[in-house]
Amino acid sequence: MAPGGRTFYRIRQNDPGHAHGKIYRANTGLTDGYIFLVSFRDLDCDNSSKKSNFAFGEKIITMIDENRNITFVHNSLQGSEREKNQDDVLILSDSDFCLFVLFDGVSSLSGSWDFVQACKRFIKENHIQYVSGNKVNLKELIYQMHVASFDAGENGKSTCSALLMKSGDNKAYVVSIGDSRIYSFTNSYMEVLTTDDNLSGNSNFLTRYIGLEGLRPDDIDLIQVNADQNFLICSDGFYSLMEKDLKTYFKIFHYKRKGSIVNAISRLQKNKNKDDSTFIIIRNGRI
Repeated sequence: MAPGGRTFYRIRQNDPGHAHGKIYRANTGLTDGYIFLVSFRDLDCDNSSKKSNFAFGEKIITMIDENRNITFVHNSLQGSEREKNQDDVLILSDSDFCLFVLFDGVSSLSGSWDFVQACKRFIKENHIQYVSGNKVNLKELIYQMHVASFDAGENGKSTCSALLMKSGDNKAYVVSIGDSRIYSFTNSYMEVLTTDDNLSGNSNFLTRYIGLEGLRPDDIDLIQVNADQNFLICSDGFYSLMEKDLKTYFKIFHYKRKGSIVNAISRLQKNKNKDDSTFIIIRNGRI
């Protein structure tokens, strides 16, 4: 168990990949090597028009003033037991920040898709006042998103996991509410950065989520971590399958071709993901 109650996974080459405990020791033999093409400010990804299986996104970001090169890829698969995919992502950037947000709409409520879209609209219309320049008010942005969407009367609920990276800042800022997760990873380990907000012994019962009546600012935690890592943001439909074969997924996360990552993960999850499965992989070219 990592400091602060977080979990480390260290991956061994001869490990079958199944989760037997907290620590997996490893020598993966993986190498770095990415190509960086576009500037940080060129990015604005939004999948709101694709209500089912949206195609993978692939962009390359350069935080020019700090020479921090970031690549990312994301994809979503509709669950075999879901009428439609209610997961979604939002990725926004400017010259001094990049914001990654993943939503997992509660499938039992038909209005969760529209609720998630209302959340995304709030972030797109208001994020500048919270995260631009020297501002790192990610927690307040997510809480005010909740308030606005709840007050709008949308009949839905969602998890929300968000990661903010700032130019000139060696910290990444993480907020997560619900049971979606954010992991950090390098060539030899993965660490769970977030805590699942669900009832002990019943993972299907969320104790905190966006759209919860009575949710308070103190119910949302902000953590700071070293930005010079790779990150995975994912829904429970994704990590519930990943943690059954952690070694295989871990290797895939380091594939150089982003399309190969999407294809390999899709093959692993095809006909197995009963729930919607969504991920964003963010790779830092400095490690």
